[in-house]
Amino acid sequence: ANVTSDLTLGYLDDIVLVDTTSADIELTLPPTRNLREVTIVKSVWANLLTLTPAAGETIMGEPNAIITDKGTALHLKGIDGDWIAI
Repeated sequence: ANVTSDLTLGYLDDIVLVDTTSADIELTLPPTRNLREVTIVKSVWANLLTLTPAAGETIMGEPNAIITDKGTALHLKGIDGDWIAI
């Protein structure tokens, strides 16, 4: 999926390319289930990309993750309420 605005990811979103040229973007991850995996890539230098987990969950033990640099890619796996980078 190519993303240019805030979005809640669905279960079919597995590779997400995020273009933050116009503004900061917040992606909300789906609940962690069945060892789900998703890859998120920030495609430009401008603005911030914030990843937010579903309610009650975390990303590597934190309430969110912020990506600032172009080309940064996170491959995340959902395990027991926590998204971990793999």
